[in-house]
Parts: sequence; structure tokens; C-alpha cells
Amino acid sequence: MSSSTRSVKSLSPAKTGKSDMGSDLGCNLGLGSWSLAIWVVIIIVPLIIWFILITSQPSWVKDDNGNGGTVNNQKVFIWTVVITIIVWIILWILWQSMGSSYWA
Repeated sequence: MSSSTRSVKSLSPAKTGKSDMGSDLGCNLGLGSWSLAIWVVIIIVPLIIWFILITSQPSWVKDDNGNGGTVNNQKVFIWTVVITIIVWIILWILWQSMGSSYWA
């Protein structure tokens, strides 16, 4: 009895040269070469800035009503956007100056 069996070649990590941990999350999501760290920066930076502005209550996010002022949420939002864009530009300049392979 002869049985005709096909051997299936396994593509183990050792043979393909890729790690067993999987490829970059950004590539799996169809996002090109963006890494997870970039998405964390995009989401976390504004949240941290917003939290700092809400808790520290600087005078430029308050409405002056005679008794110390109350936090104006519109001002907090506008300043969060402005400061976030500035931080993103600084991080982008650092990323470009150090080379993208350093961060990704």
C-alpha cells in the first residue's frame, strides 16, 4: 500500500527570519509603518495636557467672576489643542532628527 502524502513545509520563525511575537501592530491594522508608540502619543498626549490644565487651573483657562474664577471648559479645550499641537511638533522634530529607526 503506497500512500501519496504531500509534505507541508512549515514556515517557522527560524526559517523566515521573523520573530515569533508577530509583526508590527500598525502593519496588521493596515496603517503602514506606524508603530503602536505613535498611536499612544496621539491619544495620551492630549489627555495628559487636558488633565494638567483641569487640575492646575491656570488663570488663562478661568473665567473671572470676582471670587477666584471658575474653569471655562471651552478655554481648556482650546488650550489643550494648541499645546498638544506644539508638543506633537516638538516630538516630530525629535523623531526626524534622531532617525525614524530609533523610535519605531
